[in-house]
Amino acid sequence: MSSTDVKLHADAAALPVDVQQTLLRRAERLRVAPADAQAEERVVWVAAFTLGEDRIAFPLAALRGVTPLRLVTPVPLAAPHVIGIVRFHGDIVTVISLATLLGRAWQRDPSVLVVVEREGGQILAFDCDDVPAAIAMNLDAVRAAREGVQGPLVAVVDTGGLPLLLLDIERLIPRAPQELVG
Repeated sequence: MSSTDVKLHADAAALPVDVQQTLLRRAERLRVAPADAQAEERVVWVAAFTLGEDRIAFPLAALRGVTPLRLVTPVPLAAPHVIGIVRFHGDIVTVISLATLLGRAWQRDPSVLVVVEREGGQILAFDCDDVPAAIAMNLDAVRAAREGVQGPLVAVVDTGGLPLLLLDIERLIPRAPQELVG
């Protein structure tokens, strides 16, 4: 279908000719299917936030919610990385310090808790400087970056060309939850 076959809505006929032509070109572009429809589907969605000077992300599928940090109840004599506990949807959830586990420092005091679900259904929360934003990452780039990496963080470049550290929650917190999470 050519741009001459595309019809403008009656209201658009009152627009200047150059605007009409622009609208026709846009309509034509939208009608054409992407050259590689599978390429659009080859993304993984992540939740990204800042930690100090780094941008950190984790799989969006693991995100269960965000809640204020002020709701945490401290736990006396807990491990240094355990901030406390919080009630989330009726459950008691352990809150950990992500910065402590990663050996990083916050630029400012965190104000948000990010609640995540681990494989196997265990829910936990960690402190965060800001509410994570959902971004799409190229699945092939993520897989390539993960190859051979043993630690919980892997450096990748997001679709906008910015560096990002992808967090593997399972590698960060071993399966022996009593040791780390209490």
